[in-house]
Amino acid sequence: MFSRSLLINPNSAMALTLAGWIETMCGNQGAGREMVARAQRLNPRDPRGWLMSGVMALAAVIDENYAEAEWWAERALAQNRRFAVALRVLAVALVKLGRQNRARQAVRELLEIEPELTISGFFARIPVPVESMAKTYADALKTAGLPRRASRPMPRAAPRGPCPYSWWCQKPLAPSGIKVGIRVRIFVEDRCKLRCSLPPKS
Repeated sequence: MFSRSLLINPNSAMALTLAGWIETMCGNQGAGREMVARAQRLNPRDPRGWLMSGVMALAAVIDENYAEAEWWAERALAQNRRFAVALRVLAVALVKLGRQNRARQAVRELLEIEPELTISGFFARIPVPVESMAKTYADALKTAGLPRRASRPMPRAAPRGPCPYSWWCQKPLAPSGIKVGIRVRIFVEDRCKLRCSLPPKS
């Protein structure tokens, strides 16, 4: 979808950012970083610059450059303190940098935004195709104090049908054993709407 958008308008900063997010989450962080850097040059004052910084932070985590990941995550949070993606990256980066107390603070902020969030719930909702990144997230978020599973069963959401806004990049099983893929978030007037189908059952 975003590739088609770029064919129509190759100078769309938002299409470049979202396409860069997909590339990054599929393990093509070099290409993703280039797309986002171009988006930043095209629109350096974009009010959604926090999203661009978030993609850069994710790319840095995949590259295991945790100091850079912290820098980009903090930059994203300076614009949008409730950006959960950046808070997760920040917690992971801080654990890897040996600053567990600050990482636990980031997780506390994250749980204020998503009180029911758990590690298993995170991977079920937003699977991570890059195996090394999935393991890094699972281990670091556990160290930072994010619960592995919910203490009580959560009500199961009704299944959704196929959605034209979904885009899945199927990859092998992650270390957790769950099917992995990507759910594309559609941003409308700074409000994030997750519109997708459930992953196919293996």
